[in-house]
Amino acid sequence: EGLLPAVARGPVSLTKEALLGATGLQRGGKESVDAFLHRVSHLKLQGQRLGPALGELLHMVASVSVVYAYDNLLSSLSGTEHLRRLQMLYLQNNRLCSMAGIEALTNLRILHLGNNRLSRIEGLEQFTKLEELHVPNQRPFLAGGSEGGLGSLGGGDALEFCPSSVEAIAYTLTSLSAAGNRLQDVSCLAPLQGLRTLDLSNNDLQRVSDVRPLLSGRFLTKVELNGNPLATNERKHRSMVVLSAPAIEEIDGKAVLPQEKNFVRKLEMQKMKLQAQRHAHHSRQLHGLAASPVRAPMKAGGGSGPLDYGGARPILQDLLVS
Repeated sequence: EGLLPAVARGPVSLTKEALLGATGLQRGGKESVDAFLHRVSHLKLQGQRLGPALGELLHMVASVSVVYAYDNLLSSLSGTEHLRRLQMLYLQNNRLCSMAGIEALTNLRILHLGNNRLSRIEGLEQFTKLEELHVPNQRPFLAGGSEGGLGSLGGGDALEFCPSSVEAIAYTLTSLSAAGNRLQDVSCLAPLQGLRTLDLSNNDLQRVSDVRPLLSGRFLTKVELNGNPLATNERKHRSMVVLSAPAIEEIDGKAVLPQEKNFVRKLEMQKMKLQAQRHAHHSRQLHGLAASPVRAPMKAGGGSGPLDYGGARPILQDLLVS
């Protein structure tokens, strides 16, 4: 007999039973369910088709510090406002179109939102502890699209970053992943001078100079820029990154050895010295021309006196011809 075609199932609501099974803790024999859930610190809810939100049951696990809820069907952060002690949140591979509700989770240190449908990173104005932000490969719905099919998903515009959110997390953020988001301009990320790792691969960045404000951070050791037009537009883009990033140790997965740093920097110093010499030589030439007196035109017979123009005042054309 032929196999029946698989039927796609819709989102599944979070239940108390799912919460009880999402932890490795052992429940005491006489411990109530509420008391047990209250002391849960980690929730493993990944890959259960949960959606459209985790919902109000999260108030029963208000003490959790880590939630793994990736690979689900979540389109809303509703319910997460109960998790005020949350420090790590893994929500990659869901259907999130908005970050509404994230503003309540001000104790977060690590936030994973990759492979969702976000068009703007926002709501982080009170996040004074955030160390890692991962938002790669956002695929918002195209205008006029619906959730009716994959055909409504597309590239769309570049992912946006709220300036006030960027400024708020600039003091603590050490790792940013924003790969595959059609970014052409990352100047809004310039305040992030504390970054140690940066992934901007597979975007639309044309020049290394477009990224230089981020590369110049004195802590940046690892950067990913492969898959951008700059890799083909600028043949020596790796050397340009080495010159721009003083602490760099790895570019596009390849280590930057001290010998490479020294070679690139010495080459740049020689180039700058040569340019300075050429500029000085050019300046001397211009100065010499300006200081040289214009000799009077000589007589036809080779005499030393000035030419006689018959009383007419010579013009520049006459002097040049003479």
